[in-house]
Amino acid sequence: MSKYDMLFKNMLLDYNSSLLLALKVPNGAVAALELPGLDSRRVDGIVDADEAIYHIEFQTKRDQDMKWRMLEYYFKIVEHYADANFVLDRPVEQILVYVGGRVRGLEDDSPLKPPLKRDRTVHGYKYIDLRKLDVSVSELESSDLPMDWILRVLCDNSIQDHHWQQVARQINRYAKTNPRGSGLLKASLLIAAALREVERHKARKLEDLLQVNIKNIPLLADAYDDLEARVGKRTVYRSVMRAFDAIRIEVDSDIDHFLQDCEEDELQDLLPVIYRARNTAEIDLALSAIAQSKDVRLPNL
Repeated sequence: MSKYDMLFKNMLLDYNSSLLLALKVPNGAVAALELPGLDSRRVDGIVDADEAIYHIEFQTKRDQDMKWRMLEYYFKIVEHYADANFVLDRPVEQILVYVGGRVRGLEDDSPLKPPLKRDRTVHGYKYIDLRKLDVSVSELESSDLPMDWILRVLCDNSIQDHHWQQVARQINRYAKTNPRGSGLLKASLLIAAALREVERHKARKLEDLLQVNIKNIPLLADAYDDLEARVGKRTVYRSVMRAFDAIRIEVDSDIDHFLQDCEEDELQDLLPVIYRARNTAEIDLALSAIAQSKDVRLPNL
């Protein structure tokens, strides 16, 4: 199971899930579904309701292939539920929920947004950034469901440190009288903090309030290693974009998206090339070398 799946599957698996309610999905039995032809990948959540089949997928990072994956999931879900004549009398309603971080607006989620258009194929689905989910923060704060407290910090676009600490205190109080499953609950809040890219020294304050140690929980240690890698890469990405600005080169969206997907060491190698280049052809050559290793075609600067 992905290190982030645990958090959202538990939100969904709760029968009275506020997340399902906000997504306008009927409360029902929610299950991950492993379908043939997906190379052991599972769709994150399926609600099999009378009026429709609801497919909820979570995404933590900008993925250029996500629109194609949603189409692939759609076909496989129809294939799974249809009769022998490939007839399905209910619609399949797909929802892609973006739960990733966004540092100073640098994370562009446009590759995740519908529709997919290619040749004569058009495929649509509902897309929502969890920060823009229409929920009542006060109702989530006062909810009897601990997962709603975590949803509160994930859905608030103006979240402050004291809000995280408030939820940590709520969970710790709850855990003292409800020890069963409390470890999973505490881990879920810390994974939420990793997703929202809460700085490591601030996460330590949450550890203290929850009375846990991230280093002793491999799942959480991996989540924060991943966070630090993403933040480090974005720092170098910003340096690369500043270098282009310094030499008065405007980078188009295709190259910008490509640079955001590059590894940190690739961006580090590119940075001196930009500053030392005598012309754009030298930078194009360096970009092409990186693109070729990823089997990507880039326009020239």
